[in-house]
Amino acid sequence: AAASSSSSEAAARPDAKFLRTLSLVVICEDSDLIRKALKAKLRQVCRRAGATDDAVFREFETVETLLPHLPEFAHRPDCLVTIDQNLDAKGGVLSGTDLALELNKAAFRGLMLSCSGDDAAAAEHARLGCLVLGKPIPKVDDLLHKILDFAAATQRRRPAVVSDDSEGNLGFPARHDAEVSPPPRRQPLPSTREPTSSAASSTAASSSPSSSS
Repeated sequence: AAASSSSSEAAARPDAKFLRTLSLVVICEDSDLIRKALKAKLRQVCRRAGATDDAVFREFETVETLLPHLPEFAHRPDCLVTIDQNLDAKGGVLSGTDLALELNKAAFRGLMLSCSGDDAAAAEHARLGCLVLGKPIPKVDDLLHKILDFAAATQRRRPAVVSDDSEGNLGFPARHDAEVSPPPRRQPLPSTREPTSSAASSTAASSSPSSSS
């Protein structure tokens, strides 16, 4: 009964609109067991927020397999992405931090959930705008309230972005802070090639004193 009361209160919160209108959940995780647990818990979270079971779940074992699909959902405020840090068990080279950076560069307006058990990586994910859950994944009610509290705090800090769809989904503000910007592209070094003979002659002629001086 207590859980039911807590769920009813959560569903009544304005912040629950994000979960009620969530239509896509992207899970990036190399553990089959954890992917399954995340999917089950996030389905229950959405139900307790008053959502139907309309959300589509897409699962990726590495960042490399996910990135080609990023343009398909980067613009969607009704999307949630879970991020693990180390995905080498399935041959991944890119990390969860790389994925968070790419989502920021794409001005992703959905919610990023960090599910890394690495404390240093979790701190970096938080700096990049993720809600940090860690491992083990919290129980359903705790997970629900963490998401709602994070949504409320995020919307208070920056203006909410309302999508142009009929349901008025609330998106999370895009993160354009200087500290999350990718490092500037290194400028090419000046050429060290020797000038050609014609170029050398031209340079010598232009630098020599005039006959009238």
